[in-house]
Amino acid sequence: MFMTWWRAADDRLAVPYGLTGGEPTDAFKLINYYTWSWEQLISRHVNVGIVCLIILLIFYVWGIKQANKLVEANALAERAASLSQGPQPLQES
Repeated sequence: MFMTWWRAADDRLAVPYGLTGGEPTDAFKLINYYTWSWEQLISRHVNVGIVCLIILLIFYVWGIKQANKLVEANALAERAASLSQGPQPLQES
């Protein structure tokens, strides 16, 4: 949905404006009932989209860091377990 508003920054015809199923679209209501300008309509939707993308990026990076910590902790636990078992005899194949 964000791409619709991103494209609308250059082309107003990309805005879903008018009637859908006999009901006015949200863009139609905001412009005609609440007297938003086209610039307000488009810029506010784009700004909300950008903020959402930034928040998603923050959570994505946080998730990657958490996953790395978990992998390191598991590797450390496996290493500690193998050291506590003592040296392993070589197996012949």
